[in-house]
Amino acid sequence: MAETKIITRSVSTFTQPALEGNVDVVIHSAIAWIVTGVRVYINKAGVYEVISIAGSIYTLKLKTMEAAEGTTVAADILFPVQANTGAGKFVREW
Repeated sequence: MAETKIITRSVSTFTQPALEGNVDVVIHSAIAWIVTGVRVYINKAGVYEVISIAGSIYTLKLKTMEAAEGTTVAADILFPVQANTGAGKFVREW
């Protein structure tokens, strides 16, 4: 079975941007698979593309949204797109 790359409780709280808008978030531990251009799913927020990385600050562009613009997102789980999210559900490629 392939390794599932999941980060739990590693992303700072942030305000949901508009669709295609950018947001800076702090990811509290260096994660090798999170590189510029990768798409990630943040639980209850949506899918984001990694635009840039400066230390622990990641600039993400919102590609699909689950939370309304302006909502405070308490990001607690982050997945690479295509990861198994549990309960037999998979995040699909957007």
